[in-house]
Amino acid sequence: MRQDYLKRLIEPSLALSSMNMTTKETIAARFTVLASNRLSISARRSRHCLSAH
Repeated sequence: MRQDYLKRLIEPSLALSSMNMTTKETIAARFTVLASNRLSISARRSRHCLSAH
């Protein structure tokens, strides 16, 4: 019973780790791009607020 539960938890993570590195890299790249875009937008907004005052 317990072993089946562990298998269910472990198998998906193993499948993810065995996934192509390229797909992982593309996903990571997308996340970094999104994060950098958000940072630049917030920076622009803060600059606008500073220049307005």
